[in-house]
Amino acid sequence: MNLPTKLTIFRILIVPFLWWVLLTSFFNSHVKLWIAFVLFVVASITDYLDGYIARKYNLITDLGKFLDPIADKILINSLLVYLAYVNRINILFVLLMLTRDTLVDALRMFASSKKVVIAAALSGKLKTVLQMVAISMALISVINQSVVHVAIFVATVVSVWSGIQYFLNAKEIFNDNKK
Repeated sequence: MNLPTKLTIFRILIVPFLWWVLLTSFFNSHVKLWIAFVLFVVASITDYLDGYIARKYNLITDLGKFLDPIADKILINSLLVYLAYVNRINILFVLLMLTRDTLVDALRMFASSKKVVIAAALSGKLKTVLQMVAISMALISVINQSVVHVAIFVATVVSVWSGIQYFLNAKEIFNDNKK
């Protein structure tokens, strides 16, 4: 197992610890949000590092390609749900982003059944970065809530736009189904 895959697995393993910090009564609410912020930022940095190292040193593996998007979804979507639960962000934005992810995953599975690989688009990568920034801001209780709402709104718009772009770029997969 190479370093990028180990970083991806580390990102997955941070999530239960993140949830423990957020749900435990061991820390007061201000401290737990700061600890969660640090853990989330560390996990987010591993997302960048695993891709950078894999590309730079030609360490791209099928396992890494499989686990990386799963790790991103576990990390980001679980924090989005938590932040909606504690009313730091609007549940509507979370539902839109979760729906987008589910539909794009379904599209990828459908394409895979037709032996077509749908690579990550730049808009999908931008979506992930914006979500990570917005979640980081939402975890820091000293940031004005209006700023957090704007960041989540922008991440949601880019997320939906990215999802639409995936479907538009894959329309030939559906056209082949009519033959």
